[in-house]
Amino acid sequence: MRLPWLIYIKERFPLPVYLLLTVGMAWQGQLALSTDFNLAARILGPVMLLVFFFCLRLMDEVKDYKKDLTAHPERPLPRGLIQVATAKKVIGFTLALQIFFGIGLLAADLSYAGYFWIMTTVWLYLMYVEFYCGAWLEQRPFFYATTHQLILLPLILSAAHLMGDVNSRPAIWSGVMILGAFFTYEIARKLDPKAHELLRTYRLVYGRRGALALMVFTSAVAMAGVLLKTGGSLSSSWPYILVVIGTWIGCALWGEEKPKAAEGLASVSLLVHIWGPVITALVSSGKGAA
Repeated sequence: MRLPWLIYIKERFPLPVYLLLTVGMAWQGQLALSTDFNLAARILGPVMLLVFFFCLRLMDEVKDYKKDLTAHPERPLPRGLIQVATAKKVIGFTLALQIFFGIGLLAADLSYAGYFWIMTTVWLYLMYVEFYCGAWLEQRPFFYATTHQLILLPLILSAAHLMGDVNSRPAIWSGVMILGAFFTYEIARKLDPKAHELLRTYRLVYGRRGALALMVFTSAVAMAGVLLKTGGSLSSSWPYILVVIGTWIGCALWGEEKPKAAEGLASVSLLVHIWGPVITALVSSGKGAA
């Protein structure tokens, strides 16, 4: 890989961060369906998600290029480290690779994983072209974000079903709780009242109260996913519910004056929702094996 791409990965796609996300998300979906150890699935799932997030990150760079020329000129594309035309070619190649991989999963009799992966790839392309109604979506940031966040459900299901074609419901509940936590993080990182107006953050578009109201909704989605996943058990759900409520309170208190602190709280909540069930399942399966 050429040096410019290594610099791009370091600045815009830090591998430690994305490995933390992709490994946790893939393993949570898989462990929701089966606690049996499957080395191929444990490796392949995170790799699939890593490819997805790399493509998504690059798509965002291309879509935001004109805005970033003014709002973030220090980023790799605006400063000319990587040409937009080159980035577009890499996106096209990655999408084609994902489709072929989905076909390979179907051929390997992992039909659920294949269908969900192809669905994710097509959805990802539609996000890239902004569902052919970008100007309309641009005026509705929350609806725009919803169309982009919901892709997490088929993404997690595609990695989960590397374990086989079994009942999807447990992995769906995992997807819902991660979706809610991810969406909450998405809003929390855009609460800075001093952000450039071109960025059209939730805080600038909906105001402080409006942004916090949206976080109530996304937090409720996360809590609903947790309760569905735990069968309504408060003894199992309370740590997740507590961290969600704590995140909202922190964002309400510090979102204006300390936006990075609010973003940090939401990051912790996201990691708890991703890795909490993984650690619990691994510990339980270890005890069972002993």
